[in-house]
Amino acid sequence: MKIFFSLLGIVLLFLSISVHAQKYYLGVESGCHKDVYSISNNDAGDLYIGMDILAVAENLSFKVIFDNNIEIGTGIGYYNYGMVIGVKDIFAFHTDYAVFYRALSIPLNIGYRYKILPGFYAGFNSGLDFDFCFYDEIYYDYLPGTEIPANHMSIYFPSLKHNFNVLISNKVQLQYVTKFNMAVGIFGAYHAGLRDIWECDNATFVVNNGEKTYNPIITTNGSYWSFGIELGYIFK
Repeated sequence: MKIFFSLLGIVLLFLSISVHAQKYYLGVESGCHKDVYSISNNDAGDLYIGMDILAVAENLSFKVIFDNNIEIGTGIGYYNYGMVIGVKDIFAFHTDYAVFYRALSIPLNIGYRYKILPGFYAGFNSGLDFDFCFYDEIYYDYLPGTEIPANHMSIYFPSLKHNFNVLISNKVQLQYVTKFNMAVGIFGAYHAGLRDIWECDNATFVVNNGEKTYNPIITTNGSYWSFGIELGYIFK
């Protein structure tokens, strides 16, 4: 309930400020993201966490743009949080992209955009993301066929420690605005989570019929990189 009233207060403040604005921006963003983890019990760094281009983030954004090019923004977004983990130097010995929680994100940020050429703007935004996370119970194993292969793995993804997270976001973007007020651009951002939201301590990787066994502890605070394209319209 406190979270609800806090978000309501932010929205009301946003609306009161927007009354004095000169321009409004409504846009959509789509892109990929690289989720950030830490691995302990990782002998000689043999395990790796990779990236999958199917890790898509979708956002609907609304901004108020002032005459001095300062902008205040909010919106709503959706993304999957997951990972690809495997053993280095062993071909195709890794998980597929495994999604173990999904999130709805409500950002609130402030930024500045700078005109670099006619129609071209460079911008920077910083603020907070309020993320509501939903747990997916997953058990992942790599045991093809009827016999246990020389290299095999098993991972059970435990439940989330928290279903709500706050992230600090910093975003850079390059945007082109046409004479018809259509805007198209590219962006890159880093979102730093403030809570330890997930931990897995029961993963097992067995190499060469037990010659080497890995039992890593994988943790994350929900941080991730994102990049992609955006398309929007500026109302005057």
